[in-house]
Amino acid sequence: MIPPILLILGACALSAFCSGVETGLYRVPRVRLVLDAVDGSRVARGLLWLTNHPGLFVSTLLVGNTVANYAVPVGLAWLVLEIFGYDDPRVNIAVSILSTPLLFIFCELLPKSLFHQIPHRLLQKTGWPLFLLTIIALPLTWILYLLSRWLQRILGEEPLRIRPALARRELRQVLEEGEQAGLLEPVQRDLVQNMFAYGSDPISRYCMPLRGLRSVQLGTPIDEARQIVLKSNQLILPVLHPRDKRLVGYYDAIELSRNLKPPKLKAISTFEENDGHIAVLNKMVSQNSKLGRIVNSKGQLVGIVLRDRLVSQMLQKT
Repeated sequence: MIPPILLILGACALSAFCSGVETGLYRVPRVRLVLDAVDGSRVARGLLWLTNHPGLFVSTLLVGNTVANYAVPVGLAWLVLEIFGYDDPRVNIAVSILSTPLLFIFCELLPKSLFHQIPHRLLQKTGWPLFLLTIIALPLTWILYLLSRWLQRILGEEPLRIRPALARRELRQVLEEGEQAGLLEPVQRDLVQNMFAYGSDPISRYCMPLRGLRSVQLGTPIDEARQIVLKSNQLILPVLHPRDKRLVGYYDAIELSRNLKPPKLKAISTFEENDGHIAVLNKMVSQNSKLGRIVNSKGQLVGIVLRDRLVSQMLQKT
C-alpha cells in the first residue's frame, strides 16, 4: 500500500510545484532578479536565463504537470487495487471524482496563491529543483522549445530579453507600489525615476553656451559686478580673462550682493562632454561648485553647466 501512496504524494507535489513556479515566474518583479543576479546569486541568474527562454520553462512545466496529472489517477487506481484486491472501474471513477476538489485546492489553487503573494522568496527556495526538473525533462522539452523558436521566426516575434539592467517601466511600478505602501514620498519617487532616466546621459546634452549668462572680465570693479548680478537675477557671475576671454572662475551672487568686501573668486569644475549626468552633479556637490566647464577630447570649451539646473532636472516631475 505504501508504493501507491508515495506515487500519489509525489505526483501531487510535482503538480503543486509546477503550478506554483509557473505563477511565480510570471509574477516575480524582474528588478529583484536583476539586483540579486548583480549581487552574485546563481539562482537569480538561472531564473533570468529561464525568463529569457520562455518556451523552455513553459515546456518544462507543461511536461511536469502532464506527468503529475497522469500519475495521480494511476496511483489512485493502484491504491484501490491494494485496498479491495480487485480493479473495479466504478470505484476508480468514484475515487477520482471525490479526489478532484482536493487536488484542485492543494495542487493548483493553493500553490498558485502562495507564489502569487510571495513569488521572489519562494522562487529563491525552489530555484534549484526547477533547474533539476529542466535538465531531466530536457529530452522532451527540447523538441517543444525548437518548435516554439521556429514559430517565433515565422511570426517575426522575439521574447523580451531581460538583461542585468533596470527596466524603466518595472522600476516605475516598484516605486509606485512603494509610494502606495507609504514607504516613499512623491518627490522621492520622482527623484529615483529621474536618476535612472537621466543619470547615464552625457552631460553635453544639458550644457549651455557661455554667452547664455552675463559675465564680467577679471579686474572689473566689484560695484559694477554687483549691479550686473542684481539686474540679471543670476545665481552666479562668470569671470573671464581680459585677453583671451577664457573662463577663469565665478562669483557667487549671494556673496557678491551681501558682502561689502570683495568676494572670493571661486574655482570651476571641469568635465568631459561624455561624462554622465549623475557623476557630474555628484562631483559638483562634493567640490561645492555651482558652475562646471564642459570640454571635448581636445580640451576645447563646449559649454557650461549650472549645478542648480542639474538638481532641478533630478527633482522635476515625471
